Amino acid sequence: MNVAGSKQSLFRCVAVAAVLLSLPQAAFAKKEKRDKKSGSPESASACVDKYKTGLDNEQAGHLKQARELFIGCAKASCGSPLRDECTTRFTQLSTDIPSIVPVVTDDAGNPQTDVEVRVDGERLTSSLDGHSFLLDPGVREFSFSREGRVFATQRLMIVQGQRNRLVSVSTQPAVETTTRRPAKVKKPAASVAVAAATEAAPAAPAEAAEPKVAPHEPDLTPHPRAAEQKSDEPQLNLASEETESSSGVPKLTYALSATGVAALGAGALLIYWGRKDNDKLAGCSSDATNCPHSTVDHIHNLYLGANIAIGVGLASLAGAYWAYAHHNAKDSESHEAYRFDVQPTKSGAVASIGGSF
Repeated sequence: MNVAGSKQSLFRCVAVAAVLLSLPQAAFAKKEKRDKKSGSPESASACVDKYKTGLDNEQAGHLKQARELFIGCAKASCGSPLRDECTTRFTQLSTDIPSIVPVVTDDAGNPQTDVEVRVDGERLTSSLDGHSFLLDPGVREFSFSREGRVFATQRLMIVQGQRNRLVSVSTQPAVETTTRRPAKVKKPAASVAVAAATEAAPAAPAEAAEPKVAPHEPDLTPHPRAAEQKSDEPQLNLASEETESSSGVPKLTYALSATGVAALGAGALLIYWGRKDNDKLAGCSSDATNCPHSTVDHIHNLYLGANIAIGVGLASLAGAYWAYAHHNAKDSESHEAYRFDVQPTKSGAVASIGGSF
């Protein structure tokens, strides 16, 4: 009976101990669950750090790393405002990160798959299957190799937001595709000598042809009149220049004509004024009285000045006509003094100009 009671008390003690041990674990699990739901201070600071680091990487152009950091702060444990911002950033970077599709073909245009592609020295893929690869924007150096031998390289600018850009190369090396210059073949000494003789051959007939012109040199002797023409040629040029410079109307004719026209105009104006004042004398002249002598003298002076002006104008026009006629007479005489002659020769003809000066 005592043994049975001791067993029951032992079971009770074990049950109580188990309950007491389970209480702290349950409380800790509830607390951890609540922290995950509402966000503990430790997780909130980690989310903020990921967000700031993601912004720095985005500004530096490391878009792939920035996207991974924004994924870390887009969790529910980071809180609603920060989670929404990280989600927006993650979505934007998913469209901004550029991607390329490397394609390698052989000489016949068949695609090749067993090609290793490296970007800036780091391996991007060891085989090609047509799918795209994400890259950070910037200038990138691509190298394509097979069995450890690089057969093509490209330097490209990867632009942010450009998706699935095709990067195509051929397995044929670029050096072999360039046009090669034909190798120079050394000619034998005999052929070089023959070529030199051939090049020099055309010069001989030219030198031999010059003496053939010699018999015609006596025929080119100028005629005696032609010799006179050569000796007098500078004088003829000067005479022709003087004739051309004086062939127009002389300046004296212009001056006298202008003076004559001005004088005639002045005479006509004085006559107009005289007649106008003469009409006014009818008011002061009658049987009993006469006009003042000063008025009569004024009108007389106007008519006298008009007569003088008209005389000067007519004389000037006459002088202008005489100067023009005298100038034309001299020109006709100078033109008649020249003589043009053509004499036939054995090789052609010789033209000469002569005259008296």
